[in-house]
Amino acid sequence: MNRRPDRTFVFCACGNSSVADLNFALSFARWAISQSRNPERYEIVVLAARVSVPIQHIRVIPVDVPEHLSDMQASRYLKTGPHRFI
Repeated sequence: MNRRPDRTFVFCACGNSSVADLNFALSFARWAISQSRNPERYEIVVLAARVSVPIQHIRVIPVDVPEHLSDMQASRYLKTGPHRFI
């Protein structure tokens, strides 16, 4: 039986400067999930904007953010409204 995940972790990345930190955090999150009793209950989603460096994850959702926002403001835009993009 193929169940839908019970818990979803959402990571946000805006700009190439945050990708290295994101990839490190993703590797730790994948390890932590693999150590749980039911790893199939967890899902990781990445929302990415203004990124040209590859993100080491399967489920990456590209998001268009308004051009007038700086990377910091665009990051807040992603973090405060993930329900709009998933």
